Amino acid sequence: MAPLDPVRKALREYDDDFLLCRRGNLGHVWEVVGFFRQADGVVARRLECPRCGTTRTDHWDRTSAERHASTYHYADGYQMKLDGDYAGATDVRREVMRRANVFSTESQMLAAVTGTAK
Repeated sequence: MAPLDPVRKALREYDDDFLLCRRGNLGHVWEVVGFFRQADGVVARRLECPRCGTTRTDHWDRTSAERHASTYHYADGYQMKLDGDYAGATDVRREVMRRANVFSTESQMLAAVTGTAK
């Protein structure tokens, strides 16, 4: 068997919650923490993902409401250090499918998750 490429190897060892939040899967579950005014007058909105612990701060111009670049802070282990490689959306979906219990049919899946399997 050929060795796994660095991206696939890293994803196999990746935390389940982090995988759910990655681009290509569900994405973050943002909750608004609140708003505050920065020293320069920019209005900032702080968001947090309760699933993975990532925080995002949006920056809005106080008069035009134009959105400037957001800043992110990630939980330890969320960012993948891959020496120039990148875990793209397809890589993430491939790992999600590898971990998933994929049923033969939708009705089998529904029966299993609702407890009505015979």
